[in-house]
Amino acid sequence: MKTTETINNELAIFNKAVQNKKNISDSDIQRLLDIYRKVLCVDAVYMFHVLPTNNALIFTNVSASNDGITNTTRYMKFLNEKFKSSRKKFDQENLYSYTNTSSKNQVVKSLLQYGVFTDEFLEGCIGIIDSHKEREWTKSERNAVLKLGRTLHYIIIESRQAKLVEDQELKMKALENQTQILQAMAEIYLTVHLIDLKTDKSFEFNSFSYARQFTDKSTKASEQIKLGIFNSTLPEDREMLGKFIDFSTLEKRLGNKKSIYLDFCGIHFGWTRAQFIATEFDEKQHLSKVVFTTQIINEEKNRELNLIKISNTDELTQVKNRRCYEVDIKEISKNPIPDDLVLVSFDLNSLKITNDEKGHAAGDELLKGVAECITAAFGADKKIYRTGGDEFACIFYSGTKELKKMLNAFREVQKKWKGKINDKISISFGFARAAENKGKTIHELEKIADHMMYADKKAYYENKKNERRSHER
Repeated sequence: MKTTETINNELAIFNKAVQNKKNISDSDIQRLLDIYRKVLCVDAVYMFHVLPTNNALIFTNVSASNDGITNTTRYMKFLNEKFKSSRKKFDQENLYSYTNTSSKNQVVKSLLQYGVFTDEFLEGCIGIIDSHKEREWTKSERNAVLKLGRTLHYIIIESRQAKLVEDQELKMKALENQTQILQAMAEIYLTVHLIDLKTDKSFEFNSFSYARQFTDKSTKASEQIKLGIFNSTLPEDREMLGKFIDFSTLEKRLGNKKSIYLDFCGIHFGWTRAQFIATEFDEKQHLSKVVFTTQIINEEKNRELNLIKISNTDELTQVKNRRCYEVDIKEISKNPIPDDLVLVSFDLNSLKITNDEKGHAAGDELLKGVAECITAAFGADKKIYRTGGDEFACIFYSGTKELKKMLNAFREVQKKWKGKINDKISISFGFARAAENKGKTIHELEKIADHMMYADKKAYYENKKNERRSHER
């Protein structure tokens, strides 16, 4: 009577706790198993509970003996096999008994367990073990296991339901937060899409009407993004963008970065930035969801281009500076030089004399005059550089006849030039064309042009010297 009362009291406490949604701790379950083991005089009482993750939560209470720990390990190995038993082995009350008649196996002699099923799937079980003798389980022992098994059933169903509700609430909360963030982003960005990479589905939070006309809800996300972008982009940028929006390489390109972006020139809005932002990973830590955005960045890009222009421009003359010249020369040297490439070297004559006699304002006027003369003769579309104090260069592509016209035009422009302080300007120059210097590198062409320019400069000063002598006579 005392035995039955003890078991019934413990089960009543458990049932009440489960019904009241009280959290049942592992130690509570272990205590219940211990009471069962002692009351029923068996070697072990165990409980399996299959979790939603398909892992098994195992509770066991083994009789306190010298080999108790060893027995626990041996029981688990044995039960791992029995746990896989099909439903056919359980009776109508979901009980399953086992008796080992083989003398070879000393781990378990007798076993009685209750199974908890969902359809044909065994979600959990609770059982008692006698590892010393073969036995027929009594009705009271069967009832005890049956009651405890039904309590386990409550625990499994209720805890699973509570877990599902909790997970659902967490997911809904996360989705709500994510939606709020994406809606806020939609106020800032031109387009915002949440993309599920596993299903290739896209959830639109904002998209301008022109791009939307090329897609519909049934279109895969990868195709939606491609069609929308390609039909809003300049043709020369499409190959580059195609590689950027390729979902198959996205995870590798992101690596450990939170986001990646690419700037391109759009048809309707000018400079645009496309960006992928990693938002979710699956259980194997593979990228599963991303946010894809596009944003108009004309103002930012203009500032950036302006800074680049400033860093590459000579402040006084407003032509390209030495730094830009060296970058361009390095770039040209990477590839075979085309025959129509022309490099012209210039040097302003008498700058020091002008600075000494008329002041630096007069010298600055002459330096600006050099840039003006080169631009007027060779064209504003040519690359013109100030490479030193009084040295300039021009790189362009031209045929022989066209080059001859430009050189003659340069001589005429010099003759006609007149400043506010200075009434004339003199610029020595030399040139080298790749066609007439086969096999020469860009640096060798540079030297050839410089050599010709210095010869012209020498002739200028010889003429000045002769003029001064004639004047003295």
